[in-house]
Amino acid sequence: MKYDKGHLSFEEQADRLISRGLIAERALLISRLKNVNYYRFTGYLHPFRLDSSDNYRPDTTFEKVWRHYAFDRRLRLIVMDAIERIEVSVRTQLIFELSKVTGAFGYVTPAGLPKLGPQEFAHWWKSITDEVGRSKEIFVGHFFEKYGDSHQELPLWMAGEIMSFGCMLTMYKGTAPSIKRGIARHYGIPDEVLTSWLQVINVVRNICAHHGRLWNRELGYKPLLPGKNKYPQWHEPVPVIAGAKILKAKLLAERPELAGRLGEIFLNTEEDYLTCKPDVESIIGRSPLPHDLKAYLRRVCQPPYRIFVVLTIVRHFMRQVAPQSRWESHLLSLLEEYPEISRWSMGFPDNWKESPLWNY
Repeated sequence: MKYDKGHLSFEEQADRLISRGLIAERALLISRLKNVNYYRFTGYLHPFRLDSSDNYRPDTTFEKVWRHYAFDRRLRLIVMDAIERIEVSVRTQLIFELSKVTGAFGYVTPAGLPKLGPQEFAHWWKSITDEVGRSKEIFVGHFFEKYGDSHQELPLWMAGEIMSFGCMLTMYKGTAPSIKRGIARHYGIPDEVLTSWLQVINVVRNICAHHGRLWNRELGYKPLLPGKNKYPQWHEPVPVIAGAKILKAKLLAERPELAGRLGEIFLNTEEDYLTCKPDVESIIGRSPLPHDLKAYLRRVCQPPYRIFVVLTIVRHFMRQVAPQSRWESHLLSLLEEYPEISRWSMGFPDNWKESPLWNY
């Protein structure tokens, strides 16, 4: 299919949105569209659409949509503030633990990062050397002026300060398991969980760095949680990653054969929105339902890996990294200032404040 949409002036952009039902002062809307891309702005209009059409609900005002935009921008700033602190802390722990084992220059050979394959190490090493070559940091020039006759690489504690987050994450994943365990112990979690958390933080960091929509976004990455036996606070009385909420009427319209079997999959079958049972994946797997219906249920019951789980992970880190910070109060103040923002769209459980991870 050929893409044939053409250029629109700012006035035409505003008129199109108004014609679709957006209630707005035209001059103000034009002014905002001159500074916020039409395509970016309409991303915040998406929740206000009528079903699958391009038109908006009758009560869709510019002020409502702009408050969602402003909330999201401030949320990104709060999240990035925490990620900066977490990144600095993890770099510090990684440099300390790795250099303790391999020395200042052990990281420059594949033996120093045994969990990276040859090609992965070569690609990572090229990224490091490129970053060192581009660096304008005074300490880089000073090191090579003084030690360049004997060393072509920076010591780890210098190189670690100019690595991108992605390079740092690759280096972490390449370290020996004993090093990962030592770093994870500092944060009070298993090493495989820390690896998962750093990956999801990298995803969120990239979203924030590119000013992407965050508040109601499906992250596309499933972070691990600490096990229920040793870390029950992540699961009870409030599961940090709860089951998806599904509109019952929509589900039964699409798959009417489920009408008599809702109790097998869902907890609250008499309500408009259905909540999946905690072990829904294994329930579906054991079910005698046909393969295509199982595939459908797995899709609609997919847990919403949205910003709430990241905020909870970040809060855990911040308790370790910067306990004196007022980060949490800034986040809670933002949520209180914007009560109309859908918490469900952010992945918040209804009783999230009862979680031990949020009420101490």
